[in-house]
Amino acid sequence: GGCCGTTPQHIRAIVEATKNAPPRLPHSKLDTFKLTLSGLEPMLAFKESNFINIGERCNVAGSSVFKKYIMADKFSEALEIAKKQITEGAQILDLNFDDGMID
Repeated sequence: GGCCGTTPQHIRAIVEATKNAPPRLPHSKLDTFKLTLSGLEPMLAFKESNFINIGERCNVAGSSVFKKYIMADKFSEALEIAKKQITEGAQILDLNFDDGMID
């Protein structure tokens, strides 16, 4: 099965497209990390990591300003909220677009 609206046809298409692809081998030191996240740059956290700052303003359930921008299709303004969190030191962004919170 799938999630987020995928259909059996979509799953079959993924299987067909990847059936001959070799499995991706994990990083050789992956077991030394306590948390591994991916994005434009890898985020590797381990026991000796300092505090990790998570930006939580890109959340329709927790930020009325972000929710208003999303509901009004003002995505550039919503993106500015994300950018500001990064420039102010967030290493990870917690994004929440749970449509159950959008009327």
